[in-house]
Amino acid sequence: MLKLFEFASDADGDGVIDGKDNCLYEVNVDQEDGDGDSTGDVCDNCPHFYNPDQDDSDGDTIGDACDACTDTDGDGYGDPGYPSSTCDGDNCPIVSNPDQAPVDRGDVDCRGGIDVLDVLAVARHIVSSPPLAGEPFHRADCNDDGHVDILDALGMINVILGLSHCEPTTLH
Repeated sequence: MLKLFEFASDADGDGVIDGKDNCLYEVNVDQEDGDGDSTGDVCDNCPHFYNPDQDDSDGDTIGDACDACTDTDGDGYGDPGYPSSTCDGDNCPIVSNPDQAPVDRGDVDCRGGIDVLDVLAVARHIVSSPPLAGEPFHRADCNDDGHVDILDALGMINVILGLSHCEPTTLH
């Protein structure tokens, strides 16, 4: 008897029992679901695009499937953290690089070559002000040993002097 009552309950009072209601706590009498993701339009965080998981990576109450890209460097590619269905990811979110050409390992600022500014970025990372994270970290790891340290800065200096190059030579 208790299970029958639970199945027949209507939490939002819209006349649709909870077991068949696609918006359990919001009135959606007609059970409209324009994108067919089984979440009613009234409570769907992105009612125009199929998004059954209702993910919202940046917590702005707009589902990832509808979220506009944040493009800090203005090159037309989205900053990290947005799904590929929303926008193409930026391989260098710091500097505008609209051609999205592969970025050389060691080219921390993505400006198309390893220079003193890249060495300074590694030095700042070593003293933790501010530490590098994400893509720049991977590019700054000149010797590809999994962490950024003085050896990477020395490797970049050797690149500048023409004595060696960072391996692997490019990241995609």
